[in-house]
Amino acid sequence: MGYQLKPHQHQIEVQGLNMNYAEIGTDSWPVAFFKPAHPSSWGGFIDFTRVTNFLKKVKMMTVDRIGFGESNFGKGENSLVLPAELLKPIVAKYKN
Repeated sequence: MGYQLKPHQHQIEVQGLNMNYAEIGTDSWPVAFFKPAHPSSWGGFIDFTRVTNFLKKVKMMTVDRIGFGESNFGKGENSLVLPAELLKPIVAKYKN
């Protein structure tokens, strides 16, 4: 079974860092926010786009971890506080 829907990528600059994130689904649905727990990009969640029943109920939003994917690639962040701060503007955009 292939990917029926394609994620749309976005970039936002927060505190001088480029944040890359992707969304898939209908704007009017509740948002399921996925954040990598370990060093990874949003592509780690790509298989969720195959779960069509899931995407019939929620809009999926996911980000690259700082230093991975297209979010300041190669310049990782060890702190847990800074990545949380950087996500605030993205989360606010999807607040229902």
